[in-house]
Amino acid sequence: YEKEHSVLAIKLNQKDIEERFVRFQDPKFIASQSVYLDKASKKMTYLQGEDRYEAASFLREPEMIDLYNFNKHAFSWKTGRYTAKIEIHSQDQFKIADNVFEFSLNPLDLERLQSNKNLVESAYRQTLVPLNESESAVTWRWVNPSLLHAK
Repeated sequence: YEKEHSVLAIKLNQKDIEERFVRFQDPKFIASQSVYLDKASKKMTYLQGEDRYEAASFLREPEMIDLYNFNKHAFSWKTGRYTAKIEIHSQDQFKIADNVFEFSLNPLDLERLQSNKNLVESAYRQTLVPLNESESAVTWRWVNPSLLHAK
């Protein structure tokens, strides 16, 4: 997001934020996943060039199966305490106060997050094949741990 005018101050209080949505993906995960995504994209491009692309059958190609399996097995969250640091970048220099938080994940949180593994294939199908009337959109199961200021 860019603005033409410099921001004088940003003050956010956790209680003032009505909705917050934070996603995390480890840079190592993203780099590893991109290998599988690239292979699947190349296969899709090849099939489209040969005029043999059909979304439903493409989802069963070995490249897509490898992508599903990678996503299912690359789950890296563990129970325990995590530290999150919020960074904001701008052309103008500024300091951020109170930008380090902690949160914990318990075994029930992990169980909930791991249940998303069963939705991976459906999510890719939903991206490539329009839903019909009998299908419902994938609903990811998120956890909402409390963010506490780090000490």
